[in-house]
Amino acid sequence: IADFAGHGVSVAIDTFRLHNYLAEYANYSDPPSKILEDMNNNFYRMLPTGQYLTCFLGIIDTANNILSYARAGAPPALIINERESIELNCSGTPIGAYPKAEYLDKKIDLGEGWILVAYSDALVEINQDDKYIFNNSSLQEYLQEWSSGGMENIYQNILKRIKLTGHHFDDDLTLVILAQSY
Repeated sequence: IADFAGHGVSVAIDTFRLHNYLAEYANYSDPPSKILEDMNNNFYRMLPTGQYLTCFLGIIDTANNILSYARAGAPPALIINERESIELNCSGTPIGAYPKAEYLDKKIDLGEGWILVAYSDALVEINQDDKYIFNNSSLQEYLQEWSSGGMENIYQNILKRIKLTGHHFDDDLTLVILAQSY
């Protein structure tokens, strides 16, 4: 998940650059922290002052059911299973904000029946009418409650909650929900 600060044509161009970087230049045999570090080195030179992007980067080793991940200022993704909701928290500065940045790799054994939920900050930010859809802790509680119905149930309930609260987004929302397939 990546989210550029700002709006408009320049951000659209930067999004295209990011897509190109990830498709052409990212070495996915590297750990996520190294990919984010390389992204920072590239984007710091390209982005205008004050422009940056936040990012959660996860790589799933499907053979061993392990998620390796790193964060660059993005909200922590969540792993939900039958027993608990786990916040995938680790530090890291936004991409392009500083000339040098270090990122921390973490790994988690996904276990059985996992659902990964990654999102941009709009899901937990207050809007112009001083309303939240979720805060970090309520999001975890709702996702845990909805997880018994699988990822489609989580998605439908998030949409339902957005409609119920009448939330007006001041920012764009990106939501990715992945589940283990059998």
